[in-house]
Amino acid sequence: MGAAEKVQPAQRPSNGKRFLMVPHDLLNSPRWLAASPGARCLFLDIWTRFNGRNNGAIPYSQQETVSKFGCGQHRAIKWFTELQSNGHGRPLIRCTSKAKFAYDENGNRIGNARLWEIDLGLLANKAHGE
Repeated sequence: MGAAEKVQPAQRPSNGKRFLMVPHDLLNSPRWLAASPGARCLFLDIWTRFNGRNNGAIPYSQQETVSKFGCGQHRAIKWFTELQSNGHGRPLIRCTSKAKFAYDENGNRIGNARLWEIDLGLLANKAHGE
């Protein structure tokens, strides 16, 4: 990826508040347009966790989706599935590590969320060159 194509993480202006700069190529791409509104919101929320170095290791769980968006487990799974394979070229996200669960000495369930990779090529204004 050349210097002109460098993907920026969520930006932090002088007031300290982060924001995402969403390329129009993404908004007009077949992959984006094929995704449901819920899947699009989930993608943007996953993207907010991208810090410029952690692609492929962005943690996000189905349970977080259920809590954050007020949807059911089935709907959360549907959105993740849409983002991973929406029938228009490469997926918007890819799971790089499955969730891991164990129990501590008190019998409480502990675990790690799945880790995700976002398609940086799409975010680098290459959406129409799929």
